[in-house]
Amino acid sequence: MKKYFLLDFNINYLLRNITYPTGGASVQSLNWIYGLSKCGYKAIIISSFQFKSDEVIVERININSTRSFKYLRIFVLYFILLKKHSPEFIYISTPDWSHLFVNIIAKCLKIKVIQRISNDYLVDSRAKKRFGYFKYMLFDFHLRLSNLILCQNIYQFENIKRSYRKVNVEIIYNPYRYSRINSFQQHRSYIAWVGIFQYQKNLPELVRVAKDLPHLSFRVAGACSSSIDEETRCAFYELKKLKNVKLVGLIARDEVNQFLSNAICLLNTSRYEGFSNTFLESFSAHTPVVTRKVIDPDGIIQRYSLGLVVNEYSELSNAITELTSNKIYQSDNYEKYLLLHHNPEMLAHRLLKILI
Repeated sequence: MKKYFLLDFNINYLLRNITYPTGGASVQSLNWIYGLSKCGYKAIIISSFQFKSDEVIVERININSTRSFKYLRIFVLYFILLKKHSPEFIYISTPDWSHLFVNIIAKCLKIKVIQRISNDYLVDSRAKKRFGYFKYMLFDFHLRLSNLILCQNIYQFENIKRSYRKVNVEIIYNPYRYSRINSFQQHRSYIAWVGIFQYQKNLPELVRVAKDLPHLSFRVAGACSSSIDEETRCAFYELKKLKNVKLVGLIARDEVNQFLSNAICLLNTSRYEGFSNTFLESFSAHTPVVTRKVIDPDGIIQRYSLGLVVNEYSELSNAITELTSNKIYQSDNYEKYLLLHHNPEMLAHRLLKILI
């Protein structure tokens, strides 16, 4: 079996069925593992835990070192690991300045690097603000060294293509393993919200919508980010006080479909996204998404009638009211859309055709 190296520090939680706030990039990695395995590829991952999986090779690595030598130790360990396995390519699930180390090693060993863009803020001026000048320069150099920059939507593609003209840049939507046996209900009782409690997800707007619609029940799934900001913290405590809001905590992967299939809709209040995996999970449960136009990736929700999209936050409450009246979740569009645009095996074949 052919091999590739998957760089995703949270993927082992999903592979071991541990409930943990991994983020959408790792959920996407899990689906890439499935799709590429159907094409005859086995993933190599690093983990501090040893466990067995049919689709991955687990390299157990513990990095215990002083801060001064941490990155040197990581560099050496990556070199040994990549030299040992000689993977055909490296897939990096989220861009970061520190991945430059891996890219340099890959160039030395003549291994191709795929960098997945996981969020829109990483392709414009917000990236410079996030990383700072020096780290942004390292981040920029890492992207220039990559063999393929893989975008989630047109916005990412246009920004990356404009800045990195000499790098191969492509759009491939997120793979998603859809099963027709997933359950979906006709009688739905609440508005669902799923995410990590952090600035990006805009909890104050969720509070506002819940207050606007006191006659509707809201169920909020998620957990606080390790670096939660004060605005989000205050909104979280305000949510806890609302009588029509129930905080259900983190949901296990095998319970997400059931949670969404009982929802009238999935509400997304994010300030920015890339291509949210929660949208695909919602479509899998035949549950429409309500969000703003800027969050709708390439306009797919509006184009394929997969929910309701508005221009401003102030319009979200009215959109939910309209949706509850019309019950637009009774549709076959969800399954058709997922099978046509997000099949993991189909997208894996496309990825390999581009790369090799």
